[in-house]
Amino acid sequence: MGDKDEEKPGSGGNTLLGNDTTLHYKTTAGYATILAKWGDTETPPEVPADFHDITVVNGFLSTFYHEIQTDGLKLSAMRVPNYSNIDVYPDPVCGLIVDRFEMTGDLNGEDYLETAVWDSEYESVSFYIKDGEQTPQILTITGIGVPEIAPEFKVQSLVLSGQLGVNFFMDLSMLSDEEKAASYMEYTVNSKTTKADFDSSFRDAGGKGYYGFTCYVSSIQMADEITAVFHYDEGKTVEKTYSVKEYLATLESMNLDAKTETLVHAIADYGYYAQFYLAAVNGWTVGADHTEMDMHYTDAFDYDEIKAAVAGYAIQRDFDSNYVESVKFSLNMSAETKLNIYIP
Repeated sequence: MGDKDEEKPGSGGNTLLGNDTTLHYKTTAGYATILAKWGDTETPPEVPADFHDITVVNGFLSTFYHEIQTDGLKLSAMRVPNYSNIDVYPDPVCGLIVDRFEMTGDLNGEDYLETAVWDSEYESVSFYIKDGEQTPQILTITGIGVPEIAPEFKVQSLVLSGQLGVNFFMDLSMLSDEEKAASYMEYTVNSKTTKADFDSSFRDAGGKGYYGFTCYVSSIQMADEITAVFHYDEGKTVEKTYSVKEYLATLESMNLDAKTETLVHAIADYGYYAQFYLAAVNGWTVGADHTEMDMHYTDAFDYDEIKAAVAGYAIQRDFDSNYVESVKFSLNMSAETKLNIYIP
């Protein structure tokens, strides 16, 4: 049983792997289990006493004869006989830099561990499967290594210059210049997705070398969740969710000076009361069409007090022109923090 000239998986027979059978199988689920076929039945055949069940994580097995096709087959743990050499290769899907494999199991109630050091010449490790008295009948072989280093979200900052927004700064030090240039960020806010391309000149002010991407939001979206997805290296992604409200809450938890604290409170109040105004104007429902901005610091305003406080910033309506009859002003609260000036 298990000879390479016997009935192969997929033909309806029951096949176990023998000394001279090759199996080369990978999954795309982040790990690989090495498998053999029982034919078209769900029930595996009776296993001879001298066969071992082997599962491999973060790798796959191969010997040097022929491959068994695995597509669409019913599969279970690989079974190999005593006194077999098993060659183990890392699964590139795992994103691991494997430097060794560990074979573990239970041998007569005791933990069994055998380590095979990575062979850089053959790019594999090799285990020798001894008899059942010296090797557990159920074995797990695991590739041990370091996960792939991926781009990382590092710092966020608030944008207040003209438009509201959040800057997302990322550590891209592990990417080549070509990979950076091809990368981009996608932002989804309230079911709408926008794209921000990589800009090599947009760096963090702290001098750490992080690269920035900006997501703009309206005042009514301060509490809406921003889903930022960074795309790089032909299909790989990393993701972070954030919001203006979360940024303000982070600042509030810090020991701020009086000026910064006043600014944080003012922005939060702005987002809170803008929601009521814009919802009424546009027919939106706060809490349904947009996440409620429930963070605010002022429950009531004294109109005369506020008017006196901002008197120094009053708009000058004087104009020196015989052609201008009037000037109108409006505050753009929905998308930007700019003042619009209309001259008929």
